[in-house]
Amino acid sequence: MLLKQIKLKVSLYLALALSPALLLVPFLIVQHQREHLQVEIAQHVVQVSEMVVRSTRHAMLLNKRDIAEKIIEDIGKQKGIEQLRVISKDGTIIHSNRPVEIGSSVQQRDDPCVNCHLSGKPLAEIPDDKRWKI
Repeated sequence: MLLKQIKLKVSLYLALALSPALLLVPFLIVQHQREHLQVEIAQHVVQVSEMVVRSTRHAMLLNKRDIAEKIIEDIGKQKGIEQLRVISKDGTIIHSNRPVEIGSSVQQRDDPCVNCHLSGKPLAEIPDDKRWKI
């Protein structure tokens, strides 16, 4: 009888001691995985944006708008790319994978621009962590 009570108490104390660890460890693993995935997403977005710049650079230098437009359209059709735009310095969308957007303007306080235009002077080069948003 005494042995059963000791076993019960040890089991109860052990369960109470391990419960927080069993709840905390999965939470920490999920947080770590989330941070890791965000880093991977950031790298992928930067890679895609560099691909767009390099793919359209020559066509834009030669002022071949139709070729640049076709490149943007083709890249925008890739699975996982929802929106792809090239915005001029004055905020006009000059190329987009959504033709209805071409010619419309984006304000400096709108989503794609606000990170670079928070201060009075826009950033000369955009840091990688400011190039994407979830």
